[in-house]
Amino acid sequence: MHDGLRRRQDGGRDVIRGVIAFFHVANERAITMRIGEGPTHLFKLRIPPRPRCSPEFHEAWFPADPIDDHMSGAGQRSPLAHEMSELRYFVTVPD
Repeated sequence: MHDGLRRRQDGGRDVIRGVIAFFHVANERAITMRIGEGPTHLFKLRIPPRPRCSPEFHEAWFPADPIDDHMSGAGQRSPLAHEMSELRYFVTVPD
């Protein structure tokens, strides 16, 4: 993802944009994200096993699912107010 990583603004929010390729059919997909030494945010993607293209349509923003905070020994927990990261995406399927 590092080669496709871009930071920009979308309204009042900072956005980190990237590209992720999926090569297999899967019933569940997830993305994890950690910034610096902070906790790991888990985002369970809301896409079907065989998604359709939606390049002109972004899904709605949705918050992180649990946060993995093993650095502090807390394990998995809900995000705190200052840790509220959100994700949205669109899908492109090759021909």
